[in-house]
Amino acid sequence: MKYQQLKIKYKLNKTPKLKSTLKNFTLLQFFEWHLPNTGTHWNTLGEQCKELSDLGITNIWIPPPYKGGSNSDVGYGVYDHWDLGEFYQKGSTRTKYGTKSELTEAIQSCKSYNVTILSDIILNHKMYSDSVEYFEVVDVNPQNRNEEISSSHNILGWTEFKYEGRGGKYSSMKWNYTHFTGVDYDNINKSTGVYKIIGEGKAGWSPNVDKELGNFDYLMGCDIDFQNSEVVRDLNHWGNWMINSLELGGFRLDALKHIDSKFMYNWLDLLLSINDPDLLVIGEYWTTNLDILANYINNQHKMIKLFDVPLHYNLYDASNKRNYYDLTKIFDNTLTKRDPQNSITFVDNHDTQPGQALNSWIQDWFKPHAYALILLRREILYPCVFYGDLYGIGGDNPVPAKHSKTIKRLIHIRNSWAYGDQIDYINHPIL
Repeated sequence: MKYQQLKIKYKLNKTPKLKSTLKNFTLLQFFEWHLPNTGTHWNTLGEQCKELSDLGITNIWIPPPYKGGSNSDVGYGVYDHWDLGEFYQKGSTRTKYGTKSELTEAIQSCKSYNVTILSDIILNHKMYSDSVEYFEVVDVNPQNRNEEISSSHNILGWTEFKYEGRGGKYSSMKWNYTHFTGVDYDNINKSTGVYKIIGEGKAGWSPNVDKELGNFDYLMGCDIDFQNSEVVRDLNHWGNWMINSLELGGFRLDALKHIDSKFMYNWLDLLLSINDPDLLVIGEYWTTNLDILANYINNQHKMIKLFDVPLHYNLYDASNKRNYYDLTKIFDNTLTKRDPQNSITFVDNHDTQPGQALNSWIQDWFKPHAYALILLRREILYPCVFYGDLYGIGGDNPVPAKHSKTIKRLIHIRNSWAYGDQIDYINHPIL
């Protein structure tokens, strides 16, 4: 049996030319799903930013910094976008990661070492409302959201967000069922399903979303209605406030396949035009369909770069197939190969780590090879390193970071030396 091994050589000068002006980009995802609920993560970030900068990290992606259902929420169960750990709501002032003042101090510390902060942005849904409301819905087929499977009827849904703890600071908007397209729980019958909200002023699911399950607008919780003018106005205001109050250098956008793409275009166009057109915007559109990814980037006028999900699964396949995998094809059918300027490469993340919904963890033996592929190749412009691979994963089934030293060494090489010409060559040993 033949296998092909891909090797890389660099022609390196003793000192990399123009390092100060052409420093290679390296993004660090500074969290994993099972971080301890100590409220000290922002302080840790501030303490470690110098070391990370010296290592070669240029940008850091922080977890969602706003209030969730409790101070143990990872950040994706959004309760109040405007509360960054400043108000006593949902049983706590701080978030899982700390307070707003601690966050702003950490960001300023990072900026002093020329490290740019990107905040995780969750626009798809809200959760953990304050009270219930009666409203009209129709049940839809969970496997085909365009198929209505009931007549209209009323349910009692958790859709009223009052934000009494914030008292109207920053935004006076209080959310109710008219601001959402759907929910998944009826408090009358104590039943779950996919309930599309109908009635006066409701246009149904957003049309400009992924076509998986017919229409993949609805994902979870109270699905935000981007066809509602009050919603759009408040989110426009909030996005600008986030950039300026935290002095962000960009965003990581979550769950793009579920968010109306026309809204997203208008939202980004507005924020980049009134702030910095060079703000870095990266997004998660979870599909291996390369055409869908490329079309999304083009339709957004290349204001956004997307994670290279197809490359992740190529790395995953290589780690499982071992010597049965042809490494010369590792970049085939990837966003990196088609559009490297708009591709964010990664090995693993908080969704692919063990126990998560998209569990596709790269096997341990292949981790150094995978990181070498995304950190040392000249055509890969925007690699992302996962917190769990540098510091380990916690929780009930912890995963140690066995290759942390190797990955740090690769980051250092990328930062200090990976600026020369690149030569690829292939061996063909017989097994």
